Amino acid sequence: MAFIAVIVGLIILAAIVVYVVSYNGIAGLRKQTEEALATMESVRRAYEEKQAKGMTEEEKKKEDQDLEYAVRYFNGCARSYNQRIETFPGNLIADMLHLPPAKLYAGNDFEQ
Repeated sequence: MAFIAVIVGLIILAAIVVYVVSYNGIAGLRKQTEEALATMESVRRAYEEKQAKGMTEEEKKKEDQDLEYAVRYFNGCARSYNQRIETFPGNLIADMLHLPPAKLYAGNDFEQ
């Protein structure tokens, strides 16, 4: 009987460890995605301001490239976060905490 209690205790402990590790991973990816979104929006605003003032062809090319990199980084973060909350055990935690998937950025808008 004591053996069964030890086994049950170990299973519960393992479940708690998996939960904590998964939650921390999800929280980290969510924070990274939010920071990437803020960076992307900052780069986009700077691009629009410089575009309104007028840019040379070289400046425009550099700004386009910076914006493209920011969008790619954000989308990569969003994909990693979405993958984590869609696979086990992250999907259980995401369901419990009602975490929505991140939307990917495409062109001038977010995809559904």
